Amino acid sequence: MRYLSFIFSFDTLQLRPGWPRGLLLALALLAAIDFGVSRADWPYRRLGPSYVKEFLCAVDRANAGPPPRIVIVGDSRSQCGVIAGQLEAALQWPPGSVQNDSLLTGDHYDNRLFYQRTRGTLSRAPVLIYAIDGFQWNAGFPMSERFNHFAGVADRWRLQRSPRSLLGAIFRTAQKGSMYRALAADGLARTRARLMGTAAPAPPSAGLILAAEREPLSLDEAHGLDPVGNLVETWYKDFALSPAREALLRDILGWAAASDQRVILLQLPFRDAYVAELKRTRAREYEAYRQAAAALPGTELLAFESARDCGLTDADFLDWNHLNKRGGTTFTRQLAARLLAEGWVEGGDTTAP
Repeated sequence: MRYLSFIFSFDTLQLRPGWPRGLLLALALLAAIDFGVSRADWPYRRLGPSYVKEFLCAVDRANAGPPPRIVIVGDSRSQCGVIAGQLEAALQWPPGSVQNDSLLTGDHYDNRLFYQRTRGTLSRAPVLIYAIDGFQWNAGFPMSERFNHFAGVADRWRLQRSPRSLLGAIFRTAQKGSMYRALAADGLARTRARLMGTAAPAPPSAGLILAAEREPLSLDEAHGLDPVGNLVETWYKDFALSPAREALLRDILGWAAASDQRVILLQLPFRDAYVAELKRTRAREYEAYRQAAAALPGTELLAFESARDCGLTDADFLDWNHLNKRGGTTFTRQLAARLLAEGWVEGGDTTAP
């Protein structure tokens, strides 16, 4: 009896000579994409607003100018609530004396990286105002988009030890879906505009949009403001003090001390309803954060809480915790008065910074 031969057998298995070469070529292409695009800054500079682009522009701006007398570093609350020009006017200082380098969602990682990249300029400012908030200490609060772009293996191991985060340190492309979608949309829009002979549209955002592009929020829940408890839970969910995150701030304090820079830790005020809800539901966590901030060496602590304690009303806020322009103006004047009263700065000097 004759048997049909098998189509495949191990006796006939042979590796094609080009197979290793093809694998190496594929790996080289992936590496080129990962290091040439995914880890690079240029896509964010080309695209529309993103947290990474905001950071890069802030670094460029800080390094380009002369050192100010006061530099403000923090998050979106200090970005809205401390108006550089108003602080200069209240102190009777010339323009350029105060520089607000606060970043949207600026946590200790973002601000440490920013200070590190601008240290040659910012460390020469006599006063550093560092805006603090509870989420910056919370080990359960997610890291920012800037962390995904800049952080290496060591930072990810200390601060966000998840499989996805660690994979992103090795293969950054795995975390860049929104950026590549924005690049593709930008390329298609430019090609369409070229074929139709029209002007190229503004590039799309490669991430969350900036505060300036957000729709203004209403002043009460009846008109669309989220329930106050949502913000409290966002900041304090699974709250645990993170020594690793605090260590980032301590690095900044060490650099500031080496430059004889006075550091003022500033908590900006909230709407009264937010403070009431915070102390009703998360008083223990809030107090733990406050005590951690107060224990930091070589700093002054200015902690404002309720709006009414600062002479503010609900009409001075964009939402539960961000001051609007009117509120920022009022608060900035109060901050100037406090700085002068404590003897931390001297007013009335109109010479160049």
